[in-house]
Amino acid sequence: MQNIVIRPIERQEIPAVVDIQINGWKTAYKGIIADDFSASMNREERIAKREKDFSEKDFIVATIGDELVGFSRYTDHPDQIRGFSGIDCELCALYVKPEQKYHGIGIKLVQSMINQFQKKKKTDIGGRLYDEVGFVFDLNKKENV
Repeated sequence: MQNIVIRPIERQEIPAVVDIQINGWKTAYKGIIADDFSASMNREERIAKREKDFSEKDFIVATIGDELVGFSRYTDHPDQIRGFSGIDCELCALYVKPEQKYHGIGIKLVQSMINQFQKKKKTDIGGRLYDEVGFVFDLNKKENV
């Protein structure tokens, strides 16, 4: 198993994160969204947006050795998100390099986010909704989709 390291992003890694995001869209949504839309994704505009996110949200990356292979952005608020009472934390983005999918990188990023939320006493991560629809949260279960 490869050693996956999860850590806060460094500002100079933002262009690499944008490349992962754009490539992720081009592969995940191929045949679902119009090719001209994915071709029109402006790298410089997305870098500017991620720069703003860098200063406003929790932003972590996954690395294997010196290679950045994924990232996640999440946010938490003391009381609510976007005016919805009872919702105090949110996963904003989760991307893994297409060629690195299904190696546990996304799971590690989500685990890190959940650990941060739990440290801040945000332990009901969507619990009521997931319970009501019958989901069982089990980080130990591995299943290929």
